[in-house]
Amino acid sequence: MSEDQDTFDTIQELSFDQAKRWLGICDDTRRELWAKMNLRPEDEPTWPILWRIVGLSPHQPSELHRELRRPLWETKEVACYISKVPKTVAGWCRSGSYPSGFPPPALIVGPRKKLWLPLEVEAYRHGAHFSRLAKTISRARSSGSTVPRVPRDLTANLDPLEE
Repeated sequence: MSEDQDTFDTIQELSFDQAKRWLGICDDTRRELWAKMNLRPEDEPTWPILWRIVGLSPHQPSELHRELRRPLWETKEVACYISKVPKTVAGWCRSGSYPSGFPPPALIVGPRKKLWLPLEVEAYRHGAHFSRLAKTISRARSSGSTVPRVPRDLTANLDPLEE
């Protein structure tokens, strides 16, 4: 694939269903995320928009595009991949204390739903090749000295019994 084609594929609009599948969310949560990102509900998603939602720069090296288009992993998938139980990974998230080299979630959707970039988890487990690729991921810049992975107020309660 040529670089021009790769750039075109990056800015090409996706369907809402494709975006929801990549983010692992329902339609209500998608609307909330769009609002938090100052997008109109009818704005069609693109890869740069989705990458911004998870705290990445919208401009990524072309060799990462394929990797960054893989659906985000939930806690259960991450735990299975690193040979831990989901409770262990959830405990790391609750405490904010992760093993050395383990990535925090790319997106926290709610108290029980956290999502990771597969490439970062693979880099933790396997190092070398994956680590080299993961280090080229470009994070979004902020006006402050630190870049939060997820805005603190970007949570959605998915429990229908709670308000």
